[in-house]
Amino acid sequence: MNSTFYVNDFQPVQKVVMLPENQNGEESFEMIDVPNQPKLDWLINGEILQQHEPDAIVSTPKGDIHGNAFVTNYRLKFIPHETNLTKDTHEFDFPLGLINAVKKFGFANNLDPRAAHRTIRGDDSYGIKVVCKDLRTLKFLHQKEKHNRRALYECIVANAFPNTSNKPFFAALYKQPFRNEGWKLFDPVKEFKRMDVPNDLWALTELNKEYKFIDTYPKVLVFPKEALDKGEAFLNKVAKFRSSRRIPALSWYDPKTQVSILRSSQPMSGVIMLSSSDDKAYLEMIWKANPKSKELKIFDARPLGNAHANRFRGGGYETWYPHCKLIFLNIHSIHAIRKSLRTFKDICYPKQKSLIFAPKKILEGGEKSSWVSHLQTILDGTHKIVTEICEEKSSCLIHCSDGWDRTSQLTSLTMLLLDPYYRTLDGFALLIEKEWLSFGHKFAIRFGHGINNPKSKELNFRRPLNLIVIY
Repeated sequence: MNSTFYVNDFQPVQKVVMLPENQNGEESFEMIDVPNQPKLDWLINGEILQQHEPDAIVSTPKGDIHGNAFVTNYRLKFIPHETNLTKDTHEFDFPLGLINAVKKFGFANNLDPRAAHRTIRGDDSYGIKVVCKDLRTLKFLHQKEKHNRRALYECIVANAFPNTSNKPFFAALYKQPFRNEGWKLFDPVKEFKRMDVPNDLWALTELNKEYKFIDTYPKVLVFPKEALDKGEAFLNKVAKFRSSRRIPALSWYDPKTQVSILRSSQPMSGVIMLSSSDDKAYLEMIWKANPKSKELKIFDARPLGNAHANRFRGGGYETWYPHCKLIFLNIHSIHAIRKSLRTFKDICYPKQKSLIFAPKKILEGGEKSSWVSHLQTILDGTHKIVTEICEEKSSCLIHCSDGWDRTSQLTSLTMLLLDPYYRTLDGFALLIEKEWLSFGHKFAIRFGHGINNPKSKELNFRRPLNLIVIY
């Protein structure tokens, strides 16, 4: 059964207009009325329709699907004309922030030499490819004679990458009122008080209040009381021996057992294996802050070989530290994970249609990608940390190279298993803000929100956060 969807019921809406920079060089925007715009019941507060393609064509493994394509300043939505199609597989609706890249394919001019090569191969397709950050790739097909590809392409690019297009993020336009103010959910003083900190062993400090002590750490930090008593000069010496000055800081504390979880970056020991008496003294203070612990367990997320290689760039790992035991967890760097993810994507969304319905080949390819193996390694590392805390009552220091990727994964997963509060909605939101945002995870760089630069080596790489969501 065919059913055509028509956009009607017009009403005045508003659109964003960028204003010139003020005297301080700051940009701003204002909303102006735009009459006779279509009213759609699925638009949310602040959302504005930017483009509507009434007869868009989306290419799928099961054939081409005709329908309505909508681009707003928030989402890309497609509704098929055929109402009897499976909604989950043929209709899509997702935020534009999920888009990694938008590319054109095919050539409007058949006289172009490149178009001739594609024709020889039997490929005369022409349209837009939308590459998403969740591994999906969507293909819009266009007819060359209609010359309508450019309008849709430019609209998606302009709204999916607001930073590049000099437009405000949709979050700045979304005016939905909420019962609770989310920005005030995480109060570090209140959160540490829940853990009975400060106490006789641990103390809060505002040494980093203006982010001058460690610019990638939160304002409120917790250090051993003994270390704070020695003064700022001592802490500065410890910070100088750690990559990016990321000194070991308290993340979680159990008032019943006095077990603590700390996080940091790697020590800067280098090729000649330099040592710091201040760094060793500081870690001994951490060990003494848990009277029941036989030794402080240092969990280095990296493979041993990678830690050795980091010594040639000035990094390294803890050697000959009294009352400490070093354990490597063999979690690979972002480069290995990125390569594995790309291989995994090619298996899930194969270019050859003959592989699409070949489950055995997909399973074999998935194993070769090592993606599941990487996830298992992270979970194994988390299990080792939890075992040390629960069974041995050992305090743990967790770090990788910089302490903002693998370290955040391990601390978050460990706390989810140990502390039921983090398994509530408020607690989970707080955990993400505490362990990822406040401790400097590079969300803007790793996800590339608002930036149209898909070829960047650092952009669009996501550590497997799905593990945290699953837990």
